[in-house]
Amino acid sequence: MKQSREGFWVPRVNAATCIGCGQCVRLCPTRNPIPREALHQRVVSGVAAWLKDAALLRASSSGGAIGAIVQALAGEGYGFCGVRYAPEHLRAEHFLAETPEAFAPARGSKYLQSLTVPAFREMLTGEKKWLVVGTPCQIAAFRRVIQTRGMEDRFFLVDFVCHGVPSAKLWEAFLRRAAKDHNPHDLDAIWRGKTRGWQDSWELRLTDNDGKTVYVDYATQNNLWYRHFLRCTAQNLPCYSCPFVGTHSGADIRVRDFWGERFKENTAGVSRVEVYTAHGVEVWEHAATFCETEPLSSEEIAAVETKMPCATPPAWGRKTFIRLLDWPNGFIWAHRWSLIGCAWARLRRLIRK
Repeated sequence: MKQSREGFWVPRVNAATCIGCGQCVRLCPTRNPIPREALHQRVVSGVAAWLKDAALLRASSSGGAIGAIVQALAGEGYGFCGVRYAPEHLRAEHFLAETPEAFAPARGSKYLQSLTVPAFREMLTGEKKWLVVGTPCQIAAFRRVIQTRGMEDRFFLVDFVCHGVPSAKLWEAFLRRAAKDHNPHDLDAIWRGKTRGWQDSWELRLTDNDGKTVYVDYATQNNLWYRHFLRCTAQNLPCYSCPFVGTHSGADIRVRDFWGERFKENTAGVSRVEVYTAHGVEVWEHAATFCETEPLSSEEIAAVETKMPCATPPAWGRKTFIRLLDWPNGFIWAHRWSLIGCAWARLRRLIRK
């Protein structure tokens, strides 16, 4: 996997070692899309859930449902594969952990494309069982791999509703602007902190090696990082036509934030848990003992989003926006370019009227 000019991890074939078997193309969900009928589509059961452990709940982006699944599988010999932020590389990456404590860096959101190769490769060797957490495309592709190798019984797969992955160039340009006199490689990042509570949790905080905050801002204060992430200004191209919409999933369990009127007074965070498989039902029965839960009504189960948040056409001037990020003060230049695009879009809407 190499980073493209746009700042995304993409596969590159090493011609010197390739034996021409074609397996990479057969398994790739972009070159060889996974048929809808091969994905789980029916939600077997669904609940609203939040951890009983207040400290773990506070460290989670919403209700901490994945943390409950980790605790449920800890006594069954499972290892854990999730995503942490690696400041030394300015990237998110999948990593392996043997205990729930070692899995702590995976708590919370990481709004970046993760590097999967080292961790996924290691899990495919040996006989150990693994919980694997990732985006819908990562999990569906991994499901295809383990099906091909006859390994499904060794894995429990969890995905989450995804807003698409932004270019690494956007994150690096933002850090150059936000970190100022600090070395970005020495700063940890916390997305979706709950300083103001869960319902206003679009917090982005950068901390140094001593845990001191060097930058904090909120989407409600026009945080430019969140502005471009939420508007899908520089997402990966496959994200704009995401096939894993609605209830289409390759996972045993899918989790998502539970927004809306029902829990609008909740400031701690609530997850919505959707179970797709018999294995998922079995694991969630145990995981639910670590949570407070409320069942979903049939109407709530039916009212699933018809598309992922960024399954829309790419923004106007996307390529230019990403190229501008390489300039000195590139984040500001790219932001100004996006404002031109927004103005042009508004003008076109007026012309149509």
